[in-house]
Amino acid sequence: MLFDSIIIDFLFFGIAFQGFFLAALLYYKLKDWKVAAYYLVFSVVLITWVLFWLGEKGLIGSVWSNNSPDFSILLGPLLLASMDMKKVKKLTHIAFIVFGVYLISGLLITDFFQKTGNYVGVVSIFLNSVFLVFASKGIGSLGSRLMSYALMAFIVYMVVFWLLSYLGFLTWIVDYGTALIISCFFYVSGHQYLIKSKFRTRAQKQTPEHNIILERTLLYLKKSQKYLDSDYRIIDLARDLNISDAQLSEVIRCSEYDNFKSLINHFRVDHSKKLLRNSDLKVLAVAMESGFNNKVSFNNNFKKYTGTSPALYREKIKR
Repeated sequence: MLFDSIIIDFLFFGIAFQGFFLAALLYYKLKDWKVAAYYLVFSVVLITWVLFWLGEKGLIGSVWSNNSPDFSILLGPLLLASMDMKKVKKLTHIAFIVFGVYLISGLLITDFFQKTGNYVGVVSIFLNSVFLVFASKGIGSLGSRLMSYALMAFIVYMVVFWLLSYLGFLTWIVDYGTALIISCFFYVSGHQYLIKSKFRTRAQKQTPEHNIILERTLLYLKKSQKYLDSDYRIIDLARDLNISDAQLSEVIRCSEYDNFKSLINHFRVDHSKKLLRNSDLKVLAVAMESGFNNKVSFNNNFKKYTGTSPALYREKIKR
């Protein structure tokens, strides 16, 4: 029995390491570090579970098995951060700062993670639930939808785990079984996102209806200038066009823009170019007037679409 469970432990190690590979692919293929970090964090959580199981069998010391930080607290904030919702951005920043304090405390105080483990587990369930509620207001893209489902499944798993543990019904079969189910749920959602976002050719999915909706979308954005609102989301645009956000997401993904952020930022950069040419506004003011939340995001997107910085662009224009 012990030998069999050790084999299962190393099987979970393998599952976790493919999760690291998935996170790397998500970052390399989609250039979205927040989504990549989301699946990376879950892989780290899975590794800490395996270390705990190995420690319970006496195969590794308690330093590794019982004194690891609970990284699952980061799942909710990363989900919300991936949606770039301005109204709750401060909330995600606070969550990251609190986790940083928690991590530093564990490094400075002996057995801190072990002593606070049960409390932090309950806090993790509560905070992830709160972040999921906030995130539900901004779910629109395929990625955010899949990530939300995965987090919801994780919260359910943790609640069931704690209940079974409290009632004394938690056996090693149930523990391994539920961990396997949630791991599969998480990683399948990640692979689905990767496949649907990048590995289907546009030609296979493009239809005349897509072209009509895309043309209508571009015309509406050009006339309404809704992209100047930094809080404008795909669900808002879908509602304005009277179509579902899932259909709109599919249409945009089949186009040259790939995703909603890319589409909106394309219009924002075009607007900023006009301001840089025809006004004396400072770069930060141009960024804000064009719908960007901050100067860094503006500079990165401007360079992405024009190959130069806003300051250099203005300098060339005025020569």
